[in-house]
Order: sequence, then C-alpha cells, then structure tokens
Amino acid sequence: MINNITVAGNLTKDAEIRTSKDGKTAVFNYSIAINENRKVNGEWENHPHFIDVTSFARESKAPKYRDGLKK
Repeated sequence: MINNITVAGNLTKDAEIRTSKDGKTAVFNYSIAINENRKVNGEWENHPHFIDVTSFARESKAPKYRDGLKK
C-alpha cells in the first residue's frame, strides 16, 4: 500500500538529495511551512506548522526543489 497526501505550503530550505544504496532511487528530505489562521479572542492569529518530508523518485524523474518554492 502506498500513502499519498497533498500539502500546499512553502519549502523552508533547499531539499537534501541523496541516492539510495542501489543507486536507482533519489531520496529527498525537506520541510514545508504551512500557515493556519485562527480567530483567538476576536482577532486573527497566524500559527505556522512545519512538516518534515521524505520522498522518493527515480533518478531520471527527480524534481528540483528550492527554498521558497510553493508546493
């Protein structure tokens, strides 16, 4: 079973990219920042959330993740 999620936010820094032991799979580690706006005591407050992500892709289909890129 494969788990899929969709998250919209900003990358906090450039992705760390490495190759798996078999040399065929690219492994990406990055963090996404998401802002949640909440009303507290009648005023809106911004509450950021940071999600650490590890993703995998074939070396030939590896995306180019950069800091500030919206995903």
